[in-house]
Amino acid sequence: RGGDLIIELKVGKSMAYQLDGLNLLGKVDVDFYTAALGGKANVKTPHGTLSLSIAPGTNSGKKLRLKGKGMPAYGKKGAFGDFIAEIKISVPTNLSSKEKELLEELRKLRAAKE
Repeated sequence: RGGDLIIELKVGKSMAYQLDGLNLLGKVDVDFYTAALGGKANVKTPHGTLSLSIAPGTNSGKKLRLKGKGMPAYGKKGAFGDFIAEIKISVPTNLSSKEKELLEELRKLRAAKE
């Protein structure tokens, strides 16, 4: 006997990322020091945790694209959307007195340049 089998998939909402077509949009926490000086940040994707290169001077809100790390394209073997990582800079809290002193010194150096 022949007939159609209809399968309906429901994609639940995720706290980690949002779906936009085949692309996934996610926020990536980057500490203040890495944003200022550059470095690496880990981002969780459906493809696993990936290392993301952060350029020196990266601002909060900057979007970085991880090509081919989004949702699979139905019926297109090996085709995937992208993962768009939006940078969210975390400002340190509970600074020690030495950290505050060093940041004040940096603020004075920056003010002298302007």
